[in-house]
Amino acid sequence: PAVLIDVGWRPEKVTHGVAGPLYAAIKDYDLVYTRNLLPMLLAIYMKKPVVFETYRLLTKERHGAGRLFSTMFHHLGQNPLFLGLVTHSELARQAFIESGIPEEKVMTIHNGIDPAMFEPRLTRQEARKKLDLPKNRPIAVYTGHMSQGKGIDILIEMAARLPEVLFVLVGGPTEEDVRRVSAMVEERGLDNVKPAGWVTPEQLPPYLYAADVLVIPPSSEPLKRKGHTVLPIKVFSYLAAGRPILAPDLPDTEEILVHGTNSWRVAPDDPENASAELKRLISDTDLADRLAKGALRTGEQFTWRRRAERLRDFMLWALKQ
Repeated sequence: PAVLIDVGWRPEKVTHGVAGPLYAAIKDYDLVYTRNLLPMLLAIYMKKPVVFETYRLLTKERHGAGRLFSTMFHHLGQNPLFLGLVTHSELARQAFIESGIPEEKVMTIHNGIDPAMFEPRLTRQEARKKLDLPKNRPIAVYTGHMSQGKGIDILIEMAARLPEVLFVLVGGPTEEDVRRVSAMVEERGLDNVKPAGWVTPEQLPPYLYAADVLVIPPSSEPLKRKGHTVLPIKVFSYLAAGRPILAPDLPDTEEILVHGTNSWRVAPDDPENASAELKRLISDTDLADRLAKGALRTGEQFTWRRRAERLRDFMLWALKQ
């Protein structure tokens, strides 16, 4: 058996981070699997095998943190109790290998989706009717966080250049984030941006189905900002929806999003070019249809069940080493 410890940055992170390894030791679990540094270090201190998971480029972070993490993981890589590390992207995997962790100890296991959440599949018109969205107007949809540093500013710039396109922005996570974006829209006098606010995962698929194009903000800021956004999880939902995807040409997504096959990649931080390419996707129905079919084929590879199976196989392999 393995004990799973996965807590966010909340006060209980410390208490759970201490309690988890202690519980694993008392109950004699085979290993500790965690996404947090404290229980990882405590587990090793208590002579308990551990597997660590992260989506971040910890060894590349700024202000000295990257050097600290790089040194720490270099030493951990030589420790037999550190069974391995799971990353959400190949970009992150290579960063940890460069820090000194043996290559065989680092495994990329991508995120995924629950196919059941995308049933029943809806046509654009069915989804728009359900959401009370315009029937015939081109619609670009973004889903995810709208906090600063997520590239929403570029989407606003694109909307200003494409008044004929309705930009539907779904997410938050806080009311403050939604109000900030709404204020930006109002300040620019834009009537083609609809901040839809935060929705539950079950409410998300109709928004994806309603889109002519699904957009990942063509901005390099999220990836550069301490590496806190690497291969965003929205990629897998976008693929599962089977709609054309406009994405920035950045190294974290290139292992899954292939230009001209399942997505259309554009230069980051260039809203004028991104706007022109978005307009192209909307007007070129043959291209859009090809990309949509390619996205759907790719998305079928990534489910939570398959991810769980790969995690299980990796942990069993690591325990035998």
